[in-house]
Amino acid sequence: MTAKPSGKLMTIDQAIFLEIVERLAEAIGAVERGNGRAVAVAHERECLRAIFSTGATPKGC
Repeated sequence: MTAKPSGKLMTIDQAIFLEIVERLAEAIGAVERGNGRAVAVAHERECLRAIFSTGATPKGC
């Protein structure tokens, strides 16, 4: 965490806290999936570029 503690304490209902944590985990998962798709698209474009320029499928494509 980058925020400095303010020293002001508060209480929060456990159900609300658990929902916040669950939504954070879902958001992290969504970012992870998006990053995976971006890497796959970049790889596909590299392969297509190589195929179109050489006429052959490179190793790993």
